[in-house]
Amino acid sequence: MAQDFRAAFGLGENDPTITTVDADGVALAAIQGLNAKLEEKLQQKGTEDRGVEEVGGGTEGTGGQTDRTLELDWQGRRLTSWAELLR
Repeated sequence: MAQDFRAAFGLGENDPTITTVDADGVALAAIQGLNAKLEEKLQQKGTEDRGVEEVGGGTEGTGGQTDRTLELDWQGRRLTSWAELLR
């Protein structure tokens, strides 16, 4: 498994071991990548909502979708805060 990790990420001092710093760094990069995707989706969602409001439809009838968007935004901000602490 360590050999696969080294081949995939180019990290590690040697083939038979994975250091915690390398594994943590890969995990942090994955979290940051997911957060970037979440931010992009939230921006797209905001643009779509504004477009609907401009047409006159508003956002009534979306039910819990607005609440879910706010929850995802909050979770994304928490992940970003954790990422900042880990730097």
